[in-house]
Amino acid sequence: MKHTKYLDNKLRRYLNKTIQETRLLIKKFINEQPQTWKLLDIKECIMSHLVAAGCDDLISYIVYEKRDLMLHNPRRYAWSKRESDECNRLIRLIDVKRKILNREIPQIPQQEKKRLNGDCLRKPSDLKIAIDHKNKNAVKGLVRYYSILAMDHTGWMFTVSDELLELLKYNSGKFMYK
Repeated sequence: MKHTKYLDNKLRRYLNKTIQETRLLIKKFINEQPQTWKLLDIKECIMSHLVAAGCDDLISYIVYEKRDLMLHNPRRYAWSKRESDECNRLIRLIDVKRKILNREIPQIPQQEKKRLNGDCLRKPSDLKIAIDHKNKNAVKGLVRYYSILAMDHTGWMFTVSDELLELLKYNSGKFMYK
């Protein structure tokens, strides 16, 4: 936890305990009702929020340990304007943090929301959010998950193809040899 150094010891322990219990509750829910979790992830972009929050243990649990259940599906388009705005808000938070820190960090150009056929809204993928949050574990886990399952399900890599190109340009191949 990043900002717990300003809390007193009792409140810090309570907050850590609450976070751990919430993570255990999520894992228990995934074990007991995996199909419900999958539908929630599709409808509410839960993986995007886990990536933005830095919950690497839950992400690895979903993409490594429960890979055979395919609990996460990449999506290129949002269900609603609200969902698209929420995912774009997660990316804008990074821009605000960078401005607050006054650092010159090279940024990946942000994709704009596009309307296709009047109904479809383009949203940033979970991989893009992980790249923007500089969450290396999430990037590594999601790329591996997408590439393994792309062998059986054509079209998976198409949903994140733009992000893979940005990852290659942004990191100049740092992730390719690890």
